[in-house]
Amino acid sequence: MRRHTAGVEASPGTRMTSGPCPRVSTAMRSEVKPWARAEAGAASQRKRIRTDLSMASRPIKEKEVTQAKANGIEPKEYVVARDGIALIVNPDNPIDELSLEQLMKIFTGAVDNWKTLGGNDEGIVVLSRESSSGTYVFFQEHVLQKKDYAVTALLMPATSSVVQNVSQDKASIGYVGLGYALEAGDRVKIVKVKTGPDAEPVAPAEDTVKSGAYPISRPLHLYSDGTPTENVQVFLDFCLGPKGQEIVREAGYVTAE
Repeated sequence: MRRHTAGVEASPGTRMTSGPCPRVSTAMRSEVKPWARAEAGAASQRKRIRTDLSMASRPIKEKEVTQAKANGIEPKEYVVARDGIALIVNPDNPIDELSLEQLMKIFTGAVDNWKTLGGNDEGIVVLSRESSSGTYVFFQEHVLQKKDYAVTALLMPATSSVVQNVSQDKASIGYVGLGYALEAGDRVKIVKVKTGPDAEPVAPAEDTVKSGAYPISRPLHLYSDGTPTENVQVFLDFCLGPKGQEIVREAGYVTAE
């Protein structure tokens, strides 16, 4: 499975390389000028460089809409894919499932020993993405209920770093995109997630992300500046069409519909 590097800026005429963006012809790339940046704040950053499309792993915020409009930009949103955020632990960790409340307590530092959760008597090593990551923001808002991460949390520069650390440290836990978790195979264990103590645990998968049964999932967006031009619309139609959505699936994401 081929994965793309987050936080890459694409010059006009080059291919988007961050997230589930499809491959397009050279002619089309010369007409559509993407700025491919998958970090938090990407939407508001568009005021600095005028582009045809911007990518974001979370919805644009109201304050960012206000900032964009102040700079003459009218953001228009398109959901091109979906992503499940998988919780991963070391394969030697006996924990198989956790509730959203337990996850919040782990990542805020309220619970710091696996024994409290029915695991081994050892301290929990919390791994997180850096604060510039859209996944960091999404996880904080939807799982931590906007509380601060534990001061002991180790901030990883890339998702691959989270996977590597979890595979080597029996006491660690981290969150990654579903595609990364599946690609890691038996190097890590994917933890099922429950919405409550008595709820059925759900594993992240294409069907559970699409249906909403898996509670930690998100849409992935493209944004245009108002009504797209003819060439930009062709590109968007490709993204949302059969060929584009097949590339989304190949990249490890879940199709938009």
